[in-house]
Amino acid sequence: MVALGDQNAGPPQAQAAFDAATTGGANAIGQPNFGKIAVGSKADLVMIDLKDPSYIPLNRAVRQLVYTEGGPGVKTVMVDGKVIIHDGKLQTMDEEALIEEIMAVIPGFQKDYKMIKARVSQMKPYLEEAHRRVWAEEVGMDRLFHDNEQNSVSIP
Repeated sequence: MVALGDQNAGPPQAQAAFDAATTGGANAIGQPNFGKIAVGSKADLVMIDLKDPSYIPLNRAVRQLVYTEGGPGVKTVMVDGKVIIHDGKLQTMDEEALIEEIMAVIPGFQKDYKMIKARVSQMKPYLEEAHRRVWAEEVGMDRLFHDNEQNSVSIP
């Protein structure tokens, strides 16, 4: 068994992303018992298959979870103590029926999207000019922030 709280979990960005997705989100909504495994916490768990290629070899669990998990490694999901996904299969609804419903609305969606895209493309030159003007305006501060490695990163 591997603890996700490994003291050498990898780059700080991976740990920060993991914390944001667990205890950070819980704290943001004022629910300190969410986002961690503890007595009194909600039983919302995701169980990962460590035999998935994303985890072989398992050397930095948090980094691998944040940067490589794309879904196939998820085997079981529990929400409020109820199993929602078991062995990679959704347990709460008929997936095939849902897919059929989605496929039925796609042609209408594509038609609407095409019309909206055409309208928005007419606004593109104006939006680009507004963007250029905003960035040309002096705001009295540096619009760049620097990450831990002192690289300048533009804030869009």
